[in-house]
Amino acid sequence: MTPAKTNLLLVFSVLSGILMATADANPPAGDQPVAGVQDLQLRAKEIPKLKRDALSGSGEAALRLSSHFEFAALDAKQADYWLAIAAENGDPTAQVNYAYALARRGSASDKLRANFWARRALDSGKNIDAARAFLNENHYP
Repeated sequence: MTPAKTNLLLVFSVLSGILMATADANPPAGDQPVAGVQDLQLRAKEIPKLKRDALSGSGEAALRLSSHFEFAALDAKQADYWLAIAAENGDPTAQVNYAYALARRGSASDKLRANFWARRALDSGKNIDAARAFLNENHYP
C-alpha cells in the first residue's frame, strides 16, 4: 500500500470515529427522552416519609405516591388510594385527575363525585383549564 493510500485510510478512520462518537453523543431531538418512569419511581426509603406527609395533609406527597404506584410500581389500587388522598388534601392537579378516574368507573354516583372534584379544582383557582376541560368533556353544566 502506498503512503498516500495509508494516509487516506488513516484520515478516513479518524473521521469515521469522530462522526460515530458525535452521533452517539447528540441523538436527534426526537430520540431524546423528555421524562420517563424512572422520574416517578421512588426509593424505598422515601415512601414511609411521603406516606406520613400525605396522611398529615400534604397533597404533593400523596400525588407523588399516586404517580409512583401508577406508573413505576404498577399498583392501580395503591395509585387510586393515594390519588384520593391527594385530592382530599387539596391538590388541584389530583382533584382533576381523580375526577377523570371516577368518571371512567362509570356509575352514576362516581360521575357525581367526579363532578364534585372537578368543581373543587375549579374553585381553587388553580388548574382551571383542566377542570373546565373535564366539565366540558363530560357534559357537566
